[in-house]
Amino acid sequence: MSDQNSPLVLSGDGTPLGVGRPLRWEQAVEAAGLSSTNLSYDEIAKAIGISVRTLYNWRASPWWAHARNEALGDRVRRYEAKAISNIMEAVENGDVKASQWLLARTSPETFGEPRARAGADKKESGRSAAPVLPELEYDELSDAELASLAGYDK
Repeated sequence: MSDQNSPLVLSGDGTPLGVGRPLRWEQAVEAAGLSSTNLSYDEIAKAIGISVRTLYNWRASPWWAHARNEALGDRVRRYEAKAISNIMEAVENGDVKASQWLLARTSPETFGEPRARAGADKKESGRSAAPVLPELEYDELSDAELASLAGYDK
């Protein structure tokens, strides 16, 4: 259920949105998030305290996409937190590969790929260096590419 102290959703002129629309944005986000689960519309409506008809009306509204995007963002942040928790748990349990993966990403200058470290060391000393690997945008890599970089595919 949404918090009764959360702010009202206001229209462009600053007035609360009217009948058939959520009075609390969190309620709309909750409904949007639940709509991407296996729950029926009846179950979703009951869970957030609205009628099924209201849920149908909300889903047809132009702002519904914004509520779904916010719900998706919330879900992604929860998954990221869970992934970090899983990695930390694996490291705490002595998983060497997880430890290497974590160190290579949090301290690449020290624990990254050996070629990148060697190139950086030679560059600093003024000697001819092997090409330094380009900076990677890890957020843009697929799971398979990340696994390959971390050595999990070997």
